[in-house]
Order: sequence, then C-alpha cells, then structure tokens
Amino acid sequence: MQVVEKRRIELIEVIKSAKNNFLHQYLKEMIVNEKSKISNEEIIDNFLALFFAGTDTTGNMTRVALYYLSLYPDIQNKAREEIIKLASSRINSTNPVDLFNSLTFEDIQNLNFLNSILKESLRLIPPAIEVFPRLAIQDIQIGDI
Repeated sequence: MQVVEKRRIELIEVIKSAKNNFLHQYLKEMIVNEKSKISNEEIIDNFLALFFAGTDTTGNMTRVALYYLSLYPDIQNKAREEIIKLASSRINSTNPVDLFNSLTFEDIQNLNFLNSILKESLRLIPPAIEVFPRLAIQDIQIGDI
C-alpha cells in the first residue's frame, strides 16, 4: 500500500516520469482522469489478479507439457534435439550447461517443434477449463470414427 501511495505522489509531481508498467499506467490514469474513483486497494487487487492469472496459466501450460512429454519419449527426444541443434549452431560445445547458457529469449521463436508442443498442451488441457466448460451437443462422424 505504501509503494502505491509513494508512486502516486511522485507521478503527481512529474507525470512524464511514468514508466510503461502496470502500476504507473494505472496511477497515471487516476491522476489525469479526475473522475476516476479507483482506490489504492483496487489497484493492488487488480495487480494481484493479473499476476496470479498470468503465473497460473504459465504454470499450468508447463505442467501439462511436461506431463505429455513424459508420456511420449520420442516427442521429448525430438524437442531436445531441436534445442540442441539450435544451441550447437551458435557455440562449439557439447556440454549441456554451455548449450543451455547460450540460448536467448529470442531463440524461442525459432523452436517451432517446442512451440507446437506448448500450443498443443494448451489445446488439450486449457488453463481456464472450468471457466469455459465445453459440452458436445451432438455426435459427429468423421470417416469410421
């Protein structure tokens, strides 16, 4: 609560010092829009909701992906090979620690197979499954199935 109030006072003095983060953008809106009745408690509640929703989604996706990778070692090996191939193209080492340390955040976009695994994990067991339940309303036949 003290951090929110301290930042609000700082921003009132110099509104242009607002950073592009959740707290500063929220406080900037409060200062600029005097009609806004947002309290410090609401800011904290909204921040916590967004924080936990984001980490829960990431945690769920990771858990599901690891579960399915443990069931399908051939897929796990293919994903591992993709990562090793990418990392090995950059450095001349076979040491797993060196390979891991050579990876960058930008490399994620080049790991197509791994990205497919993560997307399929989200499709199979979505993080908000209880929020938006799916119910089949009729049978559909595709070929012999």
